[in-house]
Amino acid sequence: DYQQMYDRDKELKTPYRALPAPIDSPHLWEAKLPAGLPKGMLPIHVRTTDMFGQVYLATRGITLR
Repeated sequence: DYQQMYDRDKELKTPYRALPAPIDSPHLWEAKLPAGLPKGMLPIHVRTTDMFGQVYLATRGITLR
């Protein structure tokens, strides 16, 4: 669950910004990862567009075990 991932992430020394603390949220997203990805640290790239047409980009590392 997210709390466990948050706790593990606090111990990592990576170039990525720390995860925010877990909170109840009505706007979580999820996605299926492609099969055959290697284990280890991988980047996730996220792009979103707000209601005014402004595009936001972010990159976050995830660890596949």
